[in-house]
Amino acid sequence: MVISDGDIAEFQRLYKNRYGREISKEMAYEQAIKLLRLLKRIYQPMTEKQYDTIQLHRAKTFPQMLAHLTLHENEDSI
Repeated sequence: MVISDGDIAEFQRLYKNRYGREISKEMAYEQAIKLLRLLKRIYQPMTEKQYDTIQLHRAKTFPQMLAHLTLHENEDSI
């Protein structure tokens, strides 16, 4: 996996902004590689069929969730 010098510098900048300390180019490269490997393992694009299944489930359950929330809001105001 190849990461450009510009990407490493950006990672260093982001790291410093987040954690308040600078890291070496080597450390930034190592951490960026680990992050990319993690993302590669956990990110799985979904198929159209999976997307359609999720949308159907949301369409069925959203009105129930909304009714449940509304019911509890009314109970809290009494």
